[in-house]
Amino acid sequence: MKNTKKKGFTIVELVIVIAVIAILAAVLIPTFAGIVKKANLSADQQAVAQMNTVLTGTECATIEDAAKVLAENGYNDELIPTSKYHSFYWYKTYNKVVLVNEKDGAWTLVAPTNDSKLSETFANDKDTGVFYNLMHAHATTEIAGTNVADINTALKDSQNIKVTAAPEKFTLENTSADQKLDGRQVGFVVPKDAVTTIDLGGNTVEAASDVVAIAVEGEARITNGTVSTRSLYVAPGATLIIEDNVTVIANAADGGAAIRNYGTVIINGGVFKAEGGDMGEDVIKEPACVHNFGTMTINGGTFTANSSCYAVVNNGTLTINEGTTITATRGCIAIEGGIAVINGGTFTVLGQEVNEAYVVYFAGANMSTCTINGGTFVQNGNAAVFSGADLDGFTDNRAAE
Repeated sequence: MKNTKKKGFTIVELVIVIAVIAILAAVLIPTFAGIVKKANLSADQQAVAQMNTVLTGTECATIEDAAKVLAENGYNDELIPTSKYHSFYWYKTYNKVVLVNEKDGAWTLVAPTNDSKLSETFANDKDTGVFYNLMHAHATTEIAGTNVADINTALKDSQNIKVTAAPEKFTLENTSADQKLDGRQVGFVVPKDAVTTIDLGGNTVEAASDVVAIAVEGEARITNGTVSTRSLYVAPGATLIIEDNVTVIANAADGGAAIRNYGTVIINGGVFKAEGGDMGEDVIKEPACVHNFGTMTINGGTFTANSSCYAVVNNGTLTINEGTTITATRGCIAIEGGIAVINGGTFTVLGQEVNEAYVVYFAGANMSTCTINGGTFVQNGNAAVFSGADLDGFTDNRAAE
C-alpha cells in the first residue's frame, strides 16, 4: 500500500528558518529605512529649490507675502518636510526658503547649499527675527467671538487663528480649571510642538490679575492686537515672535511683567509698557516690560516703564539692536545675571525721588557680562548712566572709537 503520511518540519528546522528570517530582517530593515530617509531628504531639498524658484524676482516683506506667492503657485502641502527633525523656514533677509535640521535644538542648514553668502550669515541670523517657520503660512482659522475653549482647541491642533468678531476688549477670567501654570490660570495656551500665528484682529486681550493671558510652550507668532496685565509667558524650549503691530502691557503691583521669558523671544517692534508700584529692591518681583531668563533679541520697539518699574530685567542672554527706544523712571535695563549685548537704540532714564535711578545697572553677578557696542544713553536729574556694585564684566566699546 502507498504511504500517504506527511512529514512536518522539526522544531530544529523551524528555529533555523526563524533565525534566518531574523538575520535578513536585521540587515534589510535598516537598509530600507536608510533608503526612505535619503529619499525624503532629497524630496525636501528639491522642494526648497522649487519654492525658491517661485520666490525669485518677487518682493516679500512678510511671511504672509511669501505664503501668498507660494500658494498661488500650488505650494501648500510642501510646507511640512517629510524628513524627521527638519523644518522649512522663510529667510526674510534673502526672501528664500531654507531647510533646517533642528535635532536636539541645534540648527544646521541643509538646503540651499549653493548660496555662499546665505550660508555665511545663517548661523549669526538664527535669533534675529528673520526666520519664519513656514508652518506660520498655513491657512488661518477664524474664531468669531471670545470663546477661550474654541481658541485653545485651534491652538492645540497647531492651527493659525484670527479673532474676528470679538469686541474691542475681552477679559480672560473664567479659564479652564486644569489649565494652570505655576499655580496661575492661563488663558490661551500654545502647546508643545505646535507652531501657530495668533492674529488678535485688532482686539485687546486683558487677563485678570491671577491669569496669564498667553502661555507659549511651542512656537507662536503674535500680531495685530494688545495683550495686558499678566501678559505673556514663554516656557523653556519655546519660541515667541512679536511683530511690530502688537502692544503688550504689564499692569500689576505683585511682580507682573509684559513678557516673562524662559525660552526664546524675538521682538520685531511694537509697544511695551510696565505700570505698577514699587516692590522694593527685589527686581525679580518688580513689575517690568520684560523679565528675561532665556534668550531674547529686541530688533525694535518702544518700551516705557513708569513709576518704580523696570523696562528690561535680564538674567539670560539679551541682545538689543538699533531701532529700540526705552524710557524709564527707575531703570532702563537691570542686568542681574547672564549676558547682555547692546548694539544700538536710545535709552533714557527720567530719575525718581525714591531709590537710585540709572540707565543701565550691572549687578556683576557671577559669570555675567554686559557689552555696549552702540546706542544713545540719556540721563535726567541725578540718574546715573551706568551703575553697579561690580563693573568688572562691563565693557563699553564706544569709548574705543
